[in-house]
Amino acid sequence: MLKNKFFPTLVVGMLYSLPVMAFSPPDNLNTPYTTNIELKSTSFINMSRSYKTAAICFLGHGDCDPNMGFGKGDDYEIKTDNRCTNEGFYKNNCNEVQVPTGYCPYNSSYINGCKCDPTLVSCGNGYVGVGTACGGKYRSCKCVDCSAYKFTYAQATAAGYVTNGSCLSCTTTTYKRACANCSGYDYTYAQATADGYLTNGSCKTCETTKYKRKCKDCSAYKFTYAEVTAYGYTNEGSCKSCETTTYKRGCADCSSYPLTECPSKGNCSSCTSCTTKKFKLNSCEAGYSISGNSCVPTCDLRTAVSCPQGCASNYSDCSTKCQKCKVISCNTPKTNVDNFLTSSTYTTIGGQSIYNYGTSNGIGCFRGRATTALAMLGLHGWNCSSCTAQSENGTQTAGYNCTCVASTTYPNASKTTGANSSSRDTMCGGVVIVCPNAGCKSGYTYSCGGCVENTCGSEYNLSSCPSNGSCSNCKSGSTTKYKLDSCNSGYSKSGNSCVKNCNYTDTCSGYTLESCPLGYTASPCTACGITKYKC
Repeated sequence: MLKNKFFPTLVVGMLYSLPVMAFSPPDNLNTPYTTNIELKSTSFINMSRSYKTAAICFLGHGDCDPNMGFGKGDDYEIKTDNRCTNEGFYKNNCNEVQVPTGYCPYNSSYINGCKCDPTLVSCGNGYVGVGTACGGKYRSCKCVDCSAYKFTYAQATAAGYVTNGSCLSCTTTTYKRACANCSGYDYTYAQATADGYLTNGSCKTCETTKYKRKCKDCSAYKFTYAEVTAYGYTNEGSCKSCETTTYKRGCADCSSYPLTECPSKGNCSSCTSCTTKKFKLNSCEAGYSISGNSCVPTCDLRTAVSCPQGCASNYSDCSTKCQKCKVISCNTPKTNVDNFLTSSTYTTIGGQSIYNYGTSNGIGCFRGRATTALAMLGLHGWNCSSCTAQSENGTQTAGYNCTCVASTTYPNASKTTGANSSSRDTMCGGVVIVCPNAGCKSGYTYSCGGCVENTCGSEYNLSSCPSNGSCSNCKSGSTTKYKLDSCNSGYSKSGNSCVKNCNYTDTCSGYTLESCPLGYTASPCTACGITKYKC
């Protein structure tokens, strides 16, 4: 029994005398170091306690009894925490993402170092670690916070914008953006296209488009305003380049000035086209007139008028040539008189129409009494003689001059006015001759070879029939006079008027009392000479 216990004791003693290797880096988890620990054992000379044994169990190997330990002999009683620290172990201080590299065999709360937990993961692009890192690895990963990057690539590179940094969150990249740099583009469109300018490129920054500008090309406009308005020149257009306006010029239009010099005796106006002076003939000196583009004596240009019946006046600037003939008029054309006897024709003399009554079918007083036109006109009171008319230009036309003699031929003609048109003849001077037995129109009576106004009795004293009356009438000349005979039913004659018959009830309906009792107020109504009351 003693032999059995001595052998383990001897082995343990020998082990304590050997150098021991331990990995306990308190600061650097990956650096090994060696520590020599001297283990003092029980003297081999004092074997009285050799029966005591040490129970040794390395963590993680074998079936360890948590109550197993050294015996409580005086030489072997060493506390485990001191032994762990003596051998280079230290209290476990690994953080949440580390695990120990090794444990003290005497007390598992002591370790010889920390290393990264092998279950940690690396976070790739677009992700960040959650919690504490170890060796660049984390317990878990999450998407990078890209909340400050609000735009897609298309939005960040849209017209007017440029990207201003990017951010990858998980697998999605978003961007910041900035307004495109438009330095050098200093003008609005209105400024770049203002009078005298043209756009010279554009640049959009954010939502605003700005422009460069350049002066408008006015190379074809080479002159100043004074040069294009100088004598002989004309302004043919202007062009503004930046703030300077220049002009085109042409020769002044002298197309209406056909002459290269003013003719003799002429009065001319001139026109200069560029450096060439031209002339236009406006008038000639006294005694000369324009003929084409020359001045010739005026009398040479005059054409005399031939006047068989005499000249009225000569040209004022050519006394030897007649300008106007005497004007001779005939009051009746010859053709009118020559055709006067044709059936249903008439002629006009002095503005009065004279009808033909000379044919066998004629009517009126002169039927069959004349066989020539002049004889027929004579019967109408006209005395006609041959006449040759002349116009200002000397034209000759045949006609008659007829004068009225009816006023002496028919001294009582004024009494015959008013005859029917079918039975009267109009004489010169407006006198109307009524043929015997022709009768008279309404309002006239034939008497003493003429028609005279009817005479109405004094009872015909109204110019119109009164309202609601029945009248008889009498016409005297063109005037109709009336006499009141009777009135319509319900009306009575009162002088020359018809008045409505009186009905008391119609006028004073409800007024039936002759008087009112004492104490009542009477309201009277009077009509048709009767007065009655309401009380």
